[in-house]
Amino acid sequence: GVETSRGRIGAGKVGMAVAGSSSRVAAMAGLRLPIESHVLQAFVSESLKPIIDTILTFGMGHFYISQSDKGGLVYG
Repeated sequence: GVETSRGRIGAGKVGMAVAGSSSRVAAMAGLRLPIESHVLQAFVSESLKPIIDTILTFGMGHFYISQSDKGGLVYG
């Protein structure tokens, strides 16, 4: 279960959905996760006709580009 500011909530299993704060929230429960979080920035263009149907990445430069469902190119 989980202990909250409003009391205990019983549960057989508990899931976390906290995105980039997973390590910090897990630490509050006494757990150490073998992951790191990094702040990223992204640029989104105006909507365009579909031109990219996947995520393109360049790992050494920590760069990616994809196209959103609304057509904007997402660079980061």
